[in-house]
Amino acid sequence: MKRNGITPDQTTYDTLARTLASKGLHRDVWALLEDMEALDVKPSQALLIEMAKNANTLSSVQFWDILDVMKKHDIRPTASTWTSVIQQFAHAGNVELALESLYNVREDGLEPELPAAEAVIALLSDKGFVNLAMDVIEWFEGFAIRRVGPETWMRCLEGAAAECRMDAILKSWQKAVVEYNLSPSEGLCLEILTAAARHGKAEFAISQVLTTLVNTNIALSTKHIAPVIEAYAAAGNLTDAFTFLHTLPSFKVEAPVTSLEAIAAYCLPDIDAIDNAWKVVDQLHTETKVTTAALNTIIIAAAKHSDLQRALGAYKNFPTYHAQPNTDTFDILLDACIPAEHRQLGDALLADMKTVNVPLARSTYERLVRLCLTQPEYDDAFFYLNEMEAAGHVPSLQLYSAIVRRCASEGDTRYEVALGEMKARKMAVPKELMGEVRALTRQARKLSEVEAAEKAWKEDGKRAFEKEMKVREVRRPEVDMDEERYVEPPEVDEDEMEQPTGRSSRR
Repeated sequence: MKRNGITPDQTTYDTLARTLASKGLHRDVWALLEDMEALDVKPSQALLIEMAKNANTLSSVQFWDILDVMKKHDIRPTASTWTSVIQQFAHAGNVELALESLYNVREDGLEPELPAAEAVIALLSDKGFVNLAMDVIEWFEGFAIRRVGPETWMRCLEGAAAECRMDAILKSWQKAVVEYNLSPSEGLCLEILTAAARHGKAEFAISQVLTTLVNTNIALSTKHIAPVIEAYAAAGNLTDAFTFLHTLPSFKVEAPVTSLEAIAAYCLPDIDAIDNAWKVVDQLHTETKVTTAALNTIIIAAAKHSDLQRALGAYKNFPTYHAQPNTDTFDILLDACIPAEHRQLGDALLADMKTVNVPLARSTYERLVRLCLTQPEYDDAFFYLNEMEAAGHVPSLQLYSAIVRRCASEGDTRYEVALGEMKARKMAVPKELMGEVRALTRQARKLSEVEAAEKAWKEDGKRAFEKEMKVREVRRPEVDMDEERYVEPPEVDEDEMEQPTGRSSRR
């Protein structure tokens, strides 16, 4: 056209610019704009709006340049123009500019479009600004006719669960799951259960989350039940916690010890609370709702306060409430025996286990070994270690480490055997452990040298004492009782006396 002397008009430039912009060729579009200005052709509103709509492939600086051109030609951006740039900012993860642009739309007298608001809300949720996302939803729905959609609410739920924001979880769950009937994944439900456990929202966890899991044909297991128990614990509700423990057989799961520890920590923080817990137990006993897990919780609480007497008292009350001790019961009690170094009680508990046919688990064997290691004579630790391996259990790294430390501290070379077994089982021996072993063996060597020196010193001192007594025996004056006169003892050549053998008597 230029070679033929034909000047392109606005329609020609608009057509070329829209085509290039739709293909993402924005440098070529800018070249056309410069050419238009050189020929004094004003770009149309449709052209600049089209450029702004395709701004998702541009940087923020380039978009602001487009707005400057629009302002230069007195062309006002539309709401869809702002939607394009807001989506571009959200895609780039630029929270500040996306949020500022969304508010600017309203300030310019325009109503932000739903896609723009949802892009900002999703970005805020993904970045962890859940409360701010809730504020944007409230702000947008305060003037807009359209409402935030289900997918955006699900993004809010995911963000709230990741940040353990319980208020936002409750609101997002109501919208996404209850009103829009979306099904959260099992992983998301586990995150929500964790948040419920932290905030003590047991009823929500049961009525909403567990019910949703059951309705989606997901079999409940310990990982689903444990947070509910901990939610009751966080709420400080011992009665409801023990009542829920009674319902666990219907789920075909058992309460993990970690969850019982949570109940003990929150609901039984001191001795008085432990004593008062028996009132709850007696009340539930009238309803036949006392479980082994509930009594185990009391034992845990007593053991945490180093009150072995109360722990044993709770153990002896099992027949009173028609409950049977389990492996956890004995493990908890054996745990309490270790710091007390009460080997005799440990043996009695082991005998009880065999009497009531409670199986010894790997955890039980490890506690027995650790208890034996607390004794002056610890050979039985290796007996239980052999029994443990014969039962098919592999000792843990922590147990091997305890054996190595005890043997090394006594100068017992069996620590080398334990280290060899660790390497044979392809366990990574910690560098810290090896450093401790070197220090302990050096200390044990010094102690043995000191003991040997003390023994030799005692032996030399004894021989010197015996020599001195012999000399005194020879020099003892004799008295004639009849004539009452002094009798001079015979002279003794000390060189002829028997000299002590071995080390000198002087140290």
